[in-house]
Amino acid sequence: MRKYSGGLRLFAVYSAVSLVTIVVIGATLNEMLGSQVDARAMSEAVSRAETIADGSIEAVLSDADLTTELTAAQRADLVRVTKTLHGDADVLRLRIRSTEGAVVFDAAHPNAPFKRFKDDEVEQAAAGRPVSEKTHLGADSLDGASATGAAAIETYVAFHGPGNKEVIGVLETYLPYAPFGDAAAEFKHRLSLALTVGLIALWAILGVVTWSVTRRLRRSAQQNDWLAHHDQLTGLPNRLSFAEQISRHFGSGEHISVAMVDIAEFRAVNDTLGHDNADHYLHSVSVALRGALPADVRMARLAGDQFGILAIDTDAASFEQILHLVAEAAAAQHVVSGITLSAEVAIGFATSNDSDLEGAALLESAELALRAAKELGASPLRYRHDFDRFDPARLALAGELGAAIAADELVLYYQPKLDLRTGEVLSVEALVRWQHPRRGLVQPDEFIPIAESTSLMRPLTEWVVQEAVRQMTEWRKMNHEIAVSVNVSARSLVDQSLPPFLLGALEASSIPPSQLKVEVTETAIVANPELGRRFLDQLHQAGVRISLDDFGQGATSLLSLANLPLDELKVDRAFVLGMVESEDQRSVVEFVISLGHRLGFTVVAEGIETEAAAEMLLSMGCDEGQGYLYSRPIPAAQFESWLIHHHSVLLAQQLSAGRPSNDRPPTSASGYGVVESTPASG
Repeated sequence: MRKYSGGLRLFAVYSAVSLVTIVVIGATLNEMLGSQVDARAMSEAVSRAETIADGSIEAVLSDADLTTELTAAQRADLVRVTKTLHGDADVLRLRIRSTEGAVVFDAAHPNAPFKRFKDDEVEQAAAGRPVSEKTHLGADSLDGASATGAAAIETYVAFHGPGNKEVIGVLETYLPYAPFGDAAAEFKHRLSLALTVGLIALWAILGVVTWSVTRRLRRSAQQNDWLAHHDQLTGLPNRLSFAEQISRHFGSGEHISVAMVDIAEFRAVNDTLGHDNADHYLHSVSVALRGALPADVRMARLAGDQFGILAIDTDAASFEQILHLVAEAAAAQHVVSGITLSAEVAIGFATSNDSDLEGAALLESAELALRAAKELGASPLRYRHDFDRFDPARLALAGELGAAIAADELVLYYQPKLDLRTGEVLSVEALVRWQHPRRGLVQPDEFIPIAESTSLMRPLTEWVVQEAVRQMTEWRKMNHEIAVSVNVSARSLVDQSLPPFLLGALEASSIPPSQLKVEVTETAIVANPELGRRFLDQLHQAGVRISLDDFGQGATSLLSLANLPLDELKVDRAFVLGMVESEDQRSVVEFVISLGHRLGFTVVAEGIETEAAAEMLLSMGCDEGQGYLYSRPIPAAQFESWLIHHHSVLLAQQLSAGRPSNDRPPTSASGYGVVESTPASG
C-alpha cells in the first residue's frame, strides 16, 4: 500500500509540475499571439495610410514644393480631398509633412501656417521605412503630448512626386485602433480558446501516458531491485544482499556466524551433463541445503557453485553442528537426466569472535577458511589466523607467476655439494628464485606452494630443467664438468610426460644423463607411490641419478626405500643441525648414513654450518655435504668465481702440506672459500 501511495504522490507531483509548465507555455504563446495580432493591426494600418497617400495626396501634391508654404489652390485641394476622410471613423487625424518633418498641412487646422518641426518618425518614413505604432490621440508632442484621447494607430508613410520616383513628403495619420483591435481581439479570443483546450487535452493525455509509464516503471524497478539482490536460478539472496545482511547485524552486539559452502566437482557435472542439467543439479542442491537450515538461519548464493550461510546469536558449536547437517543434506541423492548424483561440499566458517574487523572481513575470513578446507580436505573448518597464508595478496602473486615464467623473471641459484674427504666440488643443487620487478628477490617458499596448487608447476619445472641444462652447457665450455641437481615436486611426480621432456632437453644439449640429478622428497613419493616409482624408473633407466631429499622427515618404509630406484640419500638438515649438541640426533644421523651405505647409496648431509659438524659427519663416513659452511646458494656468475677461488685454495693447501691432491685438506672455512650472499634456504 505504501508503494502504491508513493506512486500516487509521484503522479500528483508530476501533474502539478506539468500543469504549471503548460500554463506557462500557454501564457507565453498567448503573449506571442497578442504580439502577432498587434503586428497584423500595424501592418493593416500602414496599408490603409499608403492607400490614402497614393489615391488622394499624391494627386494633389505631385508637383508641390513642400519645403515652403502651400499655395492657396493646393491648400484648397487638400481641404477638399481630406474633408471626407478627416474626422470620420476612418481617419482621426491627418497631416502632410515635409521630408524634414515640417508640418505643411494639418486637416484639423487647414489654415494653420507652415510650421517647421523635427521628427524622427518622419525621417524614417522618408527613407522608405513606414512607421506604425499603437498610441492615443493627442499623445504626439504636436498635439500637447496628452495620451487621453481615443486609442489609435499612428502611421507615417512617404508619398512621391511625378513618375513615382522621388519622395516629396510624408503622410501622418492617426487611424482608430478599435476596428483593428476588435477584430484582433476576437481572433485572439478564438485562438486562445483553441490553444487552452488543446493544452488541457495534451496535459490530460500526457497524464494518462505518464500514469501508465509510472506504473510500468514502478513494476520494473521492483523487479530490478529483486534481481539486484537475488539469484534468478535458486531464488536465494545474492552476494550483494548477503553482504548487506551481515553489515546490518555487524556492530549491533549480536553474535554473527558466517559460512561459505562450495560444491565439489560442479564443473565436471557442467562439462559432462551440460549447462541446463548443471543448473537443475545446482537448484536441487540449493533446495536440499536450505531444507537443512533452521528457519532463522539465512542462506544466499554467492557465486556459481558457492553458497553463504548466516546465523545470528548462534554459538560456534551449534553453528558447526548445523553445517554438518548441511553437508549431509548435500550428500542426498539428486536425480538429473535420469542420473543419480550426490554432492560433496567444502565448508569454511567464521564467527564475529574470530575477527575484530568489519562485516566484510568476516565474510573474507569465512572465504579463507573455505580455501583452507578445500586444500586440507577438512569440513566444516573454522577460520584461524594462520589461514591468512591463503590471502588475496598471495593469490595475486599466483596470478603474476605465470607471466613471470614467460617473461624469464626466474633465476637459478646454485649451492655446491663437496666431497667431505677431499673438499672437491662434485655437484651443485639448483634452487629457483623469482626476481620480481617490484618486490625484489622472492624466495621459493613464497611461490613454490602456489605453483604446486595450480597448473603452473609444470611450466615452472620445465623452466628450471631448461635453465639448468643451459648452465651445464656453459660450464662444459669452461671445462667445468659439474653435475646439477634439480628438485621435483609431488605434483610433478604424477606427470608422466615430464620424464620424456627432461631427457629430451639433455639429448638436445648433448649432456650425459649422469650429469643430471633429480631430487625428490619422501612426502612427495608417499603421496602417490605407484606413479612416483614409475616416474623415477623412466629417468633412472636412462641414466639420470635419483636422490631422496630430506630423508627422515617422511614416512618411507625400509622396504619402500630398498625398492626405489635411488642413487643418493640426503640426511635432513634438521638432524645435522642438532647432532653436535644432541646425542640422539647424532645417533639418527649415524644410522641413516649406515643404512644408506648398506643399500648402496651415496649419502649427502644437508645444513652443514660448522666445522665441528663437518668433522663429525666425516668420522661417521658421510660421503658428501652442503651447507653455509661452504657456500650459500648463489647465482651462476658468483658461483663460477667461488669455484675458481675454491680450487686455488685447495691447490695451495695441498702444495703447502706436501700431500697429493686426493688427500683431505684441512677442514676450515677459509679453506673452502665461504661466499656470503643473500640469505636463502638451501
